[in-house]
Amino acid sequence: KIYQLAVHIEQNLNKENVGSQDQIISSLGGFRVINFKKKKIITSDLKQYKKNLSKIENNSFLIYSGIQRNSSWVAKDLISNINKKGKTYKKLYKLTIECEKLIKSKNFSIEKFGKLLNESWNLKKTTSKLITNKKINEICSKCLKNKAIGVKLLGAGSGGFVLVVAKKNAQLRIKKIFKKSYHFPLKISYGGSKIICHE
Repeated sequence: KIYQLAVHIEQNLNKENVGSQDQIISSLGGFRVINFKKKKIITSDLKQYKKNLSKIENNSFLIYSGIQRNSSWVAKDLISNINKKGKTYKKLYKLTIECEKLIKSKNFSIEKFGKLLNESWNLKKTTSKLITNKKINEICSKCLKNKAIGVKLLGAGSGGFVLVVAKKNAQLRIKKIFKKSYHFPLKISYGGSKIICHE
């Protein structure tokens, strides 16, 4: 009910060009696969694969790009190009399925996860001119040059946070390079939305 209401407010009342995945994951919590069907949304939590998820947590962190943006206008451009980029979105979908299988695998590899992340980021950059910019490209490039396994800008594009997958030694090196930027550990929240304050 919470995510349905959030989607209704943003998409129908505010007329914003936004997706639905952020509202779903923040309402339900966890590390989830979200499938959008024509008439319903199906989600499945991957918390039973906590060993693999812990490897992702321990080998990942976030760098704030320092850029705030209105995701609605970026999404609007994405939507306008969606029919032209059908093949690209099919490739992104296949990468998502491959990543889901990897997370569920007994042979999970953070190197393979990072590689898939890079592939998806390189594809996503081709979906719109607004996805990335000089500063974000510079952050990603510096991270990869300093032994990051994978990088990807989160969200709609043009700003926000870059997800960096790197081993501990590489993390320390990269954090020193970006010491003037905010960086945060990656931590999965399994609780979903909670009431934290009563009047």
